[in-house]
Amino acid sequence: MEFKKVLKVLAREGYPNPNLDRIFDALDYNGENFLIDLIENLGYNEAEEFTRKALGKLSKQGQNDYIIRIPKITGYPDAWIDLIIHNVWIDLDESENDVMVNYSLGDNKIYDDEGNETTLEELEANVDMGDWNEWDDFKDWIKSAAYDYISTRCGFSIWYQ
Repeated sequence: MEFKKVLKVLAREGYPNPNLDRIFDALDYNGENFLIDLIENLGYNEAEEFTRKALGKLSKQGQNDYIIRIPKITGYPDAWIDLIIHNVWIDLDESENDVMVNYSLGDNKIYDDEGNETTLEELEANVDMGDWNEWDDFKDWIKSAAYDYISTRCGFSIWYQ
């Protein structure tokens, strides 16, 4: 299918869209090529602007940042964490499917292993010397959850710098 038709359908259906995979399937479009197709059809600068706008639609705009609330971060329906994206750019030498981002983690409401409400800061303050590997695994899991949240809605993913 011609890529410009894909963009027209996305504009009509709403983009970013949590049902993006279904839309791509209905169009018989291979979503793994989305970022490359954006660049080939819109040009590098316009594709980069397109990705920024998509992230902007997912976010509550900070002063100069994108603040994207990632829901259900520890499996609880009301748990969340804000992913703060400071910069966004495309670097095809790094990835053909991801946009590069500088990021930090912001406000959050999460639960500990016992189901008690806490924050990322409180959890980190209680990490013992022998638990740093588990803590790093938990932070990687958070980044993975944010990666999935964005990729399922935008058709491109994020590469953390």
